[in-house]
Amino acid sequence: MRKKMALAATLLFGLSALASAQEPLKLGYVDSDRIRFEFKEFATAQAQLDSLIIGSQRQDSILASELEKLQDELTRQAAVLSPAKKAEKEKSFEAKQAAYFQFRQATFGQGGKLEQMRLNLSKPILDKVMEVIQRVAKAENYTFVFSDESVVYAKEGSDLTDKVLAELNKTASTAAPKK
Repeated sequence: MRKKMALAATLLFGLSALASAQEPLKLGYVDSDRIRFEFKEFATAQAQLDSLIIGSQRQDSILASELEKLQDELTRQAAVLSPAKKAEKEKSFEAKQAAYFQFRQATFGQGGKLEQMRLNLSKPILDKVMEVIQRVAKAENYTFVFSDESVVYAKEGSDLTDKVLAELNKTASTAAPKK
């Protein structure tokens, strides 16, 4: 935390020295949480992702239940099965277990289906948010715009979130998909 504050202070000191030689330094920030919660496209994307997550969790539960049943069956029948039949059932169980672990990794793991879907849904929205932040910053002559996550202090009036949300919602309503 101290390193971040020291870095921010050094950065601001250096930037203010640079800016004083040229033009006045104007800083602003946006509240990224508010944008995520108040920009409707984020909610729509989250609903799509939540639906996919619920479906994947259902499938995971079904596969885990099937695996557990096979394990119970194998345990119950182990004493009465011939060695060949027992080996066959163990091999079947191990194959099913490997398929289950592969499903979990491909779905929930790093770079898995859910992570890819989250990226595919969020990237165009984040690109749009960045474009609007840049547009607002240029229109109002801001030198730098920070995310609220890295702002330690901000003078009242430096928060550009309302302007960015207004612009995002204006462009979203004019670019609404036609059905």
